[in-house]
Amino acid sequence: MCPNYVVRGEIMAHRVKCSICGETFDRDKIDFVATAARRYAHKSCYEKQQGELSEDEQYKQKIFEYVSNLFKNNYSKKRIEYQLDKMLKENKEYTYSGVFKTLVYWYEVKQGDVSKSHYSINIVPYIYADAREYYRQLWLIQQTNAEKDVSDYIPKTKTVIIKNPQREQKKKERRFEFLKGE
Repeated sequence: MCPNYVVRGEIMAHRVKCSICGETFDRDKIDFVATAARRYAHKSCYEKQQGELSEDEQYKQKIFEYVSNLFKNNYSKKRIEYQLDKMLKENKEYTYSGVFKTLVYWYEVKQGDVSKSHYSINIVPYIYADAREYYRQLWLIQQTNAEKDVSDYIPKTKTVIIKNPQREQKKKERRFEFLKGE
């Protein structure tokens, strides 16, 4: 049975501490954001922090959120962090946004098998170039279609009337024609 905490005469069922400001709050009564497994923050604190983060830090956080959802919190954050740092040091063209988009490309577009990943992101170096080409093609398509008017491409409807099929009745063949003549 889960213990309930009593604060000023009220029962707090889910008392948690904000991972950003450190204030204790009831997550049933206040809007919150899950920042990690069993870690919560006020929604306002989280949004304020997101505005202050650089683009790389935001994408790094997106990678961890994506991996957390992908592996259902059954992964090692230190391991993912180590793999990410190693990838970015070994190959200077890799970026946090590129790694994030590569993971999205592999698991959502290509429908990669999560069970074969062993709770890691080591697939990234093998498919980074394919993902980059995929997103480049998407960008080119968006650029060429940006100035096009969609209403020009609406197909004209053509009505086709199909008659109900009619059954053709075959005349029965008389088997004993020779008996008539006798």
